[in-house]
Amino acid sequence: MACSGCVSGTLHEGTPTGTVETLYGLATYVASPPSGTAPKGTVVIIPDAFGWKFNNNRILADNYAKKGSFRVLLPDFMGGWDLNPELLNIMDYVTEKHESLGVHTFWKAVYVVRGIPMFVSWLYGARHSATWPGVLGYFKKLRSEDESQPIGAAGFCWGGKHVFLLARDTEKSASGKSLINAGFTAHPSSLKLPADIDAVKLPVSVACPSEDHHIRGDKILEVEAGLKQCPAECEVKTYEGATHGFAVRANPKVPKENEQGIEAEDQAISWFTKFFS
Repeated sequence: MACSGCVSGTLHEGTPTGTVETLYGLATYVASPPSGTAPKGTVVIIPDAFGWKFNNNRILADNYAKKGSFRVLLPDFMGGWDLNPELLNIMDYVTEKHESLGVHTFWKAVYVVRGIPMFVSWLYGARHSATWPGVLGYFKKLRSEDESQPIGAAGFCWGGKHVFLLARDTEKSASGKSLINAGFTAHPSSLKLPADIDAVKLPVSVACPSEDHHIRGDKILEVEAGLKQCPAECEVKTYEGATHGFAVRANPKVPKENEQGIEAEDQAISWFTKFFS
C-alpha cells in the first residue's frame, strides 16, 4: 500500500553521467565503473515509484558504479508508468513542508485534485502483478548472458517487494542457477508480513527508517526475526528518525538526512562487495 511518504522528498541536483541503452528487452540507464576499472559485478536497481528516468535514481546508480566499481543497470521496469516528479512539489504544497509556502486551504485542495490522477494511474499501471513478469524476465536474460557474473538487486520503496521476490530463489536460470547473488532494499513497500520475509533464501540487507508507515516499530522486529531464520546471511539496519524514501530522496541541505542517505548508499555497496568477492 502506498503512503504520502512515497511521493515526498527532494529532487537532487546534478547531471547523471551514464548512458541509455536497450538491454535484455528494456530501455536501461547504464552506469559504469571509473575508466580502466573492471566491474566487480552487476547491480540492477529496481527503483522507487519515480522510476528509471528520475534524476535521483540515476545519480544513485552513478554513485554505486563509482564507489563500488559495479556495472549498474536501471531499467524501465514500469513500462512508462513512472510517477511524475512534479508530485514532489505538489506534496510540499499540500503538507506545507516549507513554512514559507503559506498555501491557502483552497489551493491545497487544488493541488490534491491535480495529484490524485497521477498517483492512481501509477497504482494501476505499476502494480506488482503486472510488472513482476518483466522484472523476472530481465534478470533471467541477464543471468543467461554470463552465468559466472555476480548479480545484485537493489530495490527502493516499490522496488523492494521485487527484491524479496527474487530472494525467494524459486526462479532459476535455464541451468538452475540463482538469478541474484544478493539483494539490498531500503524502505520496501507492499510487503506481506511475515510471508515475504519467511520465504527469503538468499542474502538480503535491509535499510529501515524508524519513521516509516510501511515498516516501523514491531514490524522492523518482525522483519529481523524472520530474516534470522534465513539459510543465508541477512541483515537489518534501522535509521533512527529517518522517514520513508530517505535512501533516494533525502534533502542534501539537511545534514542528518544527507548523512543517512549516504550511509544507506554505503550499506548497499558494502553488502554487494561482500557477496561479489
